[in-house]
Amino acid sequence: MQNYDVVVIGGGSTGQKAALAAGPRKHKVALIDQFGTNGANNYLGKMIEEFAKAAREEGSFQSAANAAKHCRTEFLQSQPHKRALQAAGIAVITGRAEQVSPTQIQVGTEQIRAKKIIIATGQPPITFEITGASCVQSTEAIFDLTTQPDRLIFINPSPTHLTLTEACRWLGVKVNLIVTTDPNSPIKLESIQKLQRSYRLYYLADNQPTKATAKLIIAG
Repeated sequence: MQNYDVVVIGGGSTGQKAALAAGPRKHKVALIDQFGTNGANNYLGKMIEEFAKAAREEGSFQSAANAAKHCRTEFLQSQPHKRALQAAGIAVITGRAEQVSPTQIQVGTEQIRAKKIIIATGQPPITFEITGASCVQSTEAIFDLTTQPDRLIFINPSPTHLTLTEACRWLGVKVNLIVTTDPNSPIKLESIQKLQRSYRLYYLADNQPTKATAKLIIAG
């Protein structure tokens, strides 16, 4: 079992800053993320760009998805910040972390103990009771689909996600949006009228169930 003074779960920019702030020169610090030092949000925007580009150039959902997955592979292999963190004395562990106790983490079969654990993974997706939905997934799930979906519903999409929704519509996918009153939603209220001109928009208050239907729901 590995022992650390501080373990940070989350390899995005916030997690990296937290690991550096933990004082790796004085303490034994580790950073854990299933995407290494990239963090999901660090490369998702680039994946969406590649998906949108391939969608318009090749007109194929599968070609666009393959372009996005190729981008993901290259980015994960590059680990651009790993050397800098290691040079600062931080152990970088790639894997999915599960906190099993206040001081213990499991990554695959490896057990890790820490005096302090910092969670820097961001918010979990907002989900709702939606008729006909077979699953609710994160944005990246789109790129792993083997066939083009007929309809997608995006929950609280960010401006980056709207690039993805436009690419999906370009390919013939019917796209609806769900916007909530969540104060942390990346969509500002003043943007709703603009969206209503382009999308079938569902506006939910207090996370009430909706009658919007789709097989795959993307929680942005």
